[in-house]
Amino acid sequence: MKKLLSMLVVSAMVVSLCACGGKSEDGAGSEGQVAESTDNKESDAEGEAEDAGAGESAGEAEDNAEADKEESAGAAGVMPAIAKEDIKIGVIHITDPAEGSGYTYTHDLGIQGMQKNLGLDDSQIVRKNNVNDTDATAIENAIRECVEDGCNVVFATSWGFMDTCEALADEFPEVIFSHGTGYKSNGVNFNNYFGRIYQARYLAGVAAGLKTQSNKLGFVAAMGQENSEVTGGINAFAMGAYSVNPDCEVYVKVTNSWFDPEGETQAAQALVDLGCDVIAQHCDTPNPQTVAEQMAYGA
Repeated sequence: MKKLLSMLVVSAMVVSLCACGGKSEDGAGSEGQVAESTDNKESDAEGEAEDAGAGESAGEAEDNAEADKEESAGAAGVMPAIAKEDIKIGVIHITDPAEGSGYTYTHDLGIQGMQKNLGLDDSQIVRKNNVNDTDATAIENAIRECVEDGCNVVFATSWGFMDTCEALADEFPEVIFSHGTGYKSNGVNFNNYFGRIYQARYLAGVAAGLKTQSNKLGFVAAMGQENSEVTGGINAFAMGAYSVNPDCEVYVKVTNSWFDPEGETQAAQALVDLGCDVIAQHCDTPNPQTVAEQMAYGA
């Protein structure tokens, strides 16, 4: 740009000199030489500045390489790799895996499998059990404790942990938050995961449709129509049942809680009292199956 301006100035000076005619040819040539000299100096200055900039970039290239790599990874939604010995996993559970059955127990089997496959020490897994997923303060405290303990990956395994994970992911961009179930993510360090359980629900419905004698199937649901995860499972179960037994009907009882042992038992019993002879479920404890077992054996 400077060079262009200089050329324009020189051209203007030449036109001015030609129009005025008050200078001798020698004088005009002298001024033309001065203008050309000024132009060359500006060009040289620009060249020196470019050389200096190039030298500075070369000198800082090595220092900035890692930062550029991380910035590029972040822009692409990929977190920087973590060395195996530096991995530390936090797990937030709604109940205690030690119960030996149910959703939390099964979910923790996945955590154990991950630990074994990666070859992680027990010290690299931090569990926070019995965290009420309706208590935002308890959820936040549990996750913060994991982060303060050095966890760089946090698995939050219940639907109700979703909003707190979303907020803390913004506060701790260097930590990966993986939320079990749910639907939110930020495309970088906050994601959600879940199995395609509707496929298994469909097959369970096929089995139920073939098994029932009363043509009444019961389903204990943690949440109602406002929750797509549960509703999708119920629909898949019903579709599977109807595919082999179009005369059967599905009755649903909602507990409005992911973990309510007593409520799940009562819901299952109510379905049995309605004449349902097969009980399915989407909730945490195995209690509905216990009720079905007792019904089958006349307990």
